[in-house]
Amino acid sequence: MRASEQEQTGGAGVSRVIADFTEIGWGPSENTRHDLGIDLFLQVRDERRFDRVILMAAQVKSGISYFNAPTSDDQGACTGWWYAESDARHFEDWVQHAMPHLLVMHDDVTRTSYWAHVTKEAVHSTGSGYKIHVPVHQKVELSNRDKLLKVAASAKQQPALQGTSFAAGAKAVAPGRALRHALLTPRLIAPHRNTGYERALAPEEAIALITQGRVQDLQWYIEEGSNPHLAAADSRSRVWEWRFFSAYYNAVVDSDIQPLLDLAVAACPASTTGKRRGKQQAEQAHRIAAGVVTSATFLTAAERLTDAETLLEEAGEDLLPIDHAWVLVHRAIVMSEQGNLDTSRRLAAAALRTVAPDLDDVTAAAIGASAADFLYRTSGRGAKDLGATMTAVDTASSWWRSQSVAWALEAHEEKTFRSWGEGEDPGTWPSAEAQSRLLSAWLSASLAGTRGPSAAALAQHARHEITEHEAAWRSNAATELNVRDNQPRQIPTSTHTRSLEDTLDKLRRFGCTKTLQTAVQRLWAAGPASPVQAAVQRSVSAPWTHTNASAKLALLRYAGDLLPRELAIKQVATASPCSKTPSPSRNACGRGSPSITTRTEPFGGSCRRPQT
Repeated sequence: MRASEQEQTGGAGVSRVIADFTEIGWGPSENTRHDLGIDLFLQVRDERRFDRVILMAAQVKSGISYFNAPTSDDQGACTGWWYAESDARHFEDWVQHAMPHLLVMHDDVTRTSYWAHVTKEAVHSTGSGYKIHVPVHQKVELSNRDKLLKVAASAKQQPALQGTSFAAGAKAVAPGRALRHALLTPRLIAPHRNTGYERALAPEEAIALITQGRVQDLQWYIEEGSNPHLAAADSRSRVWEWRFFSAYYNAVVDSDIQPLLDLAVAACPASTTGKRRGKQQAEQAHRIAAGVVTSATFLTAAERLTDAETLLEEAGEDLLPIDHAWVLVHRAIVMSEQGNLDTSRRLAAAALRTVAPDLDDVTAAAIGASAADFLYRTSGRGAKDLGATMTAVDTASSWWRSQSVAWALEAHEEKTFRSWGEGEDPGTWPSAEAQSRLLSAWLSASLAGTRGPSAAALAQHARHEITEHEAAWRSNAATELNVRDNQPRQIPTSTHTRSLEDTLDKLRRFGCTKTLQTAVQRLWAAGPASPVQAAVQRSVSAPWTHTNASAKLALLRYAGDLLPRELAIKQVATASPCSKTPSPSRNACGRGSPSITTRTEPFGGSCRRPQT
């Protein structure tokens, strides 16, 4: 029996289309049974050959007869071909199918495959049937892989988020994603307060409570007696996630990041050898990403950029796609802080491409928003696309952060008004609830790599801290001045001056220039000035970064005269490489050496840094 020419051409065409999709790294599989308008099923993979958990379908048309309806532009150049059918049956099935459908036309002469995404908008009526245009530039080749990934992503639906607050928990997302959600979008994982404290917490839920700023809730869960693992969590816990919880708690609550660093390094591929490495990394991929990114976030905040860069690189290249993009965003941040803008932009662009197909994951949207915002902020004016950036950053995670900030400000205003009504100094005791919520907004934004919102939340938190400690210091100073026949005394060093110093330094590190300038001018004029002097002295030994350069210059400009002569000379010698005309201080840049003036602190204090 002799095979038909159409069968031979069609079979060869399908085989070559399979080869074309294989060459771009996808996994095509021929549909040899129940073929009702689907020749191929396509397993979608990214440039690192990771399966993106998406299936597409393709109908293949091979042979010269399918290229007899070309289209052309005004210059006569071919722009593509029309493919037509006499009725709507196939088009209707392709458009309505749950999987995205491609029509692939294969030219068996040039052995080139062209594709079109079959959508209701792309299908046109001819009066006697229907047709679709197959563009000449849409070839099945590597240069179009990102376009094909975008088509594939259209099959994914964004998750329904309304009404999910009361159902929050570790089971709300896939097991390997719960840890990342606990850090970036804790609203989906941390149990609602009105569900009670009798339930046993999963470690991811306890981690989410920390990210939400609900540390006190952890104690309430322990007191109910249903959480022995929570109560006993430490570096020796059998479950890795409980060890991470303990280390994360130390970093957030006690400012001790060493346990977190140790845990992250131990999880990285470099810490394992031999046959265990591949298996262990596959099992721990989500843990590696969480440990490395969280540690790098705290290292970056402490301006330990080299350590952060090294740790992020140790995460390796075998992380799952969303976790890989998460690491890339933080690598981009670290590289940009060190002045390597070209590399950082490439990393951010790669991160944005990586998460593009993951419309069903809110943490992927948060990471993509960070990458898009980073690219916008680091691009030239002519290259900025405000509309696309605003669309990208309008995510569920940003809404929830804004909600946390709004609740914080409401709590702060209520506490301030109550203090005023009771005759107290409204600035002395800010709302603990407000500060916890602002810390939560800073933490989740920082972990996502969203620098602008994280700095804004930190600035608001710092304003409350500064007004609180300044008011408390002023109250203590007044008490000191009224003792022993109202004779002035040296005001002792207190936790308030140290807290003011630390807060001013945070504002410098996160580039909160305007808030820092206002605080420095106020404290120098009205006291205490010692925290200002201590903060400017600390800035001399701190590295210049992309984020802190403006704030560091402002600190030197408005408080540079408080520097001892030797430190002022050192600062002038290491002026910011980020500034074309470095000007550390109004009066600190004379002809070769700074002028130092002595300013005494109000209430008889010294402008020298207090001895602790």
